[in-house]
Amino acid sequence: NSNINIKAFLVFGFYVTCLCHFTFSYQRPLYHFINNPKDWLTAQQYCRDMYTDLATVTDEQDLEDLAGLVGSGGPFVYLGLYRDWGWSVSENDDFKEGEPVYWNWASGEPSVQSCASMSATGGWYATPCNSTLSFFCYTVCLEMGKL
Repeated sequence: NSNINIKAFLVFGFYVTCLCHFTFSYQRPLYHFINNPKDWLTAQQYCRDMYTDLATVTDEQDLEDLAGLVGSGGPFVYLGLYRDWGWSVSENDDFKEGEPVYWNWASGEPSVQSCASMSATGGWYATPCNSTLSFFCYTVCLEMGKL
């Protein structure tokens, strides 16, 4: 959880100290399955325009959430993972460099391809970036509360 205290606000052009404090706490990402196949770069731009970014996976709960959107026997779906196996991260993303990393590569992966997709079973595969696949986007959800 990251907390941010807000102590001032703008009123008629002047900053005024506020007696209230607000906190922002991180909530789990909200994932979106986009069943409109695109190449990886186009999918990334779509996610950044419409949501936050291509999906990042930080733990098994994220993986389960994503797998639940596609269902068993579903297609391979792009993740926001690319060679040198770093996550696609936009300015609005909450992922920070140096955070613990979660991997779920299928047996024998990653291969020489430069982008990553996920199978319906949750395994990750190195995939050519010019393949047209469905993809996952996500939205960062922040909850604001009053102290």
